[in-house]
Amino acid sequence: VNRDTDNLSTYDLDASNGRLSARAPVAAPGRPTFLAVHPQGHAAYAALSQTGYVQAYAIDPVTRQLSPLGAPVFSGAGAERLAVRPDGKFVVAANPAAHTLRLFAVDAVDGSL
Repeated sequence: VNRDTDNLSTYDLDASNGRLSARAPVAAPGRPTFLAVHPQGHAAYAALSQTGYVQAYAIDPVTRQLSPLGAPVFSGAGAERLAVRPDGKFVVAANPAAHTLRLFAVDAVDGSL
C-alpha cells in the first residue's frame, strides 16, 4: 500500500530467479494503510484511513490484476488494520481513531463485502 500516493503497488514474481517486476499501480483513493488477502486468493481488502472505508478488490485468476469489487464500505474513523478470518467468511477492520472494530460479512462467491 502506498498511503501518500493513494494507490496499491503490485508485482510479478519470476519464480526462476526470485525477481520482482513492478506492474502499474492500482488506484486506492483515501490513503490506504493496510491490505489483507482472502484465504482463497480471489479477493483483497484495503483499509482507507483518510476516508474510514474498506475497499474490496477482485484478483483476476489469470493476470492477478486487482480491480475494485463493489463500492467501498464505511468502517469508522481512521480505518487502519484489517484481518480476514481464516475461513474467509468475515473481514475485521480496526479503527483506532474511533476506538472500534467493525466486522464485515464476505460474499462466498465473489469476495465482496
